[in-house]
Amino acid sequence: MQIKFTKLAQEKLVSIHAYISQDSITYADRFIDRILIRIKELESFSNSGRIVPELNNEKIREIIIKPYRVIYLIEEDISILNIIHSKQNFL
Repeated sequence: MQIKFTKLAQEKLVSIHAYISQDSITYADRFIDRILIRIKELESFSNSGRIVPELNNEKIREIIIKPYRVIYLIEEDISILNIIHSKQNFL
């Protein structure tokens, strides 16, 4: 399985990095690395995330990297759909 990012998910990673780097570029780099490492693990463990409660769809799951939710779709490949702050409304 390959991991693919939607344009929205790519933009969110850049946005998260920019926000955190206002305080610390080093911490921003580390946090993005942490997110990417966890996403990379999905290649071997695609079902490790929970089903997104708001959608209740077996193919749309999420992993939590506090305080963010990484939403992904499992098909032939894994598509990272969005990365949202846990305090944001999903819908």
